[in-house]
Amino acid sequence: MLNRFFSVFMVFLLVFAMVPTAFAGDSGQSAEQGVAPGSEKADRGNGKDEGRDDGETDGKPEMIVRPSVGYTVVDNEQVSGYVKVYAHVVFEESATGKFEMSLDGEDPSELDWEEGVDKLIADGIFRVKKPGTHKLLVRFAGDVDGEEVSLEEEQAVQFPGDPFNFEVTHDGKGTIGGKLSGVKNAEGRWVISVFDPHEEEGLLEEHESDTTSALEYSHTFKGLKPGTYEVRVSYSGTMDGVKATADGLLTVKIGEDASGGVKDPGKGEPPVKEDPDKKGDVIKNPKGGKLPETSTPYPAFALLGSLMLLGGLALLKFRLTGES
Repeated sequence: MLNRFFSVFMVFLLVFAMVPTAFAGDSGQSAEQGVAPGSEKADRGNGKDEGRDDGETDGKPEMIVRPSVGYTVVDNEQVSGYVKVYAHVVFEESATGKFEMSLDGEDPSELDWEEGVDKLIADGIFRVKKPGTHKLLVRFAGDVDGEEVSLEEEQAVQFPGDPFNFEVTHDGKGTIGGKLSGVKNAEGRWVISVFDPHEEEGLLEEHESDTTSALEYSHTFKGLKPGTYEVRVSYSGTMDGVKATADGLLTVKIGEDASGGVKDPGKGEPPVKEDPDKKGDVIKNPKGGKLPETSTPYPAFALLGSLMLLGGLALLKFRLTGES
């Protein structure tokens, strides 16, 4: 009977030990990281005399061309220029054809186009190796309202600033902005966008200024927590009388110090200190030593008591035997 009880007890302990393992789960999660996105605002037109905008002169089809220039600066170091071209041809019933563009006599490149309500619209962006002044040539060849036409427009495209630079500025505490260098005057709008680098569409904050003539502009985002962000600062307007845009891209760190350092999540708070009044028993000699006395300090008295008990029992048994 005792052996059966012991066996049942051991089986119970084994099952109890296995239950937590059977129901344990993995709570770890992984997140994909993405690059923070941004959309480039269109800027059509170079700010100069653009002529008529109806696309026709004396009943003949005409092509309207509006180029603009821009700069892109990555990490406040890599400066590249580009020419943005917008062109359209007006029609009454229908039109189809091909737009081509060339810079400085190079081989022409075809522009993508789409059909609007009453016009064919073409646009494109072309990188340039060196800013300065470039010769732009745009051609259209096709059919407009049943008539075969060949149109051509030539313009000089000028980049402002020599040398030009666009810097994204920040103080590490949430104030972010941009600075134009190499130009004497400017008038336009600033857009400052802050993205979460871990989200595909992670736009967190965005600020757009009114029209201003300042060469340097900034805005303070009060809701940003310490961490790393992707920042895009854009300027759109005129620089030294030339219609132009500038975009700066930079990864910034926002923290509590002016250097932009990020607080370590594991070091952001001091270690928790326990209340001495709530502490339990403390072992004053944790490295070992003489064990405390846990047995009775009087073994002789225990043995004497046992002998007296046995003597009493023997005397009682002797008296009971004598009486009988």
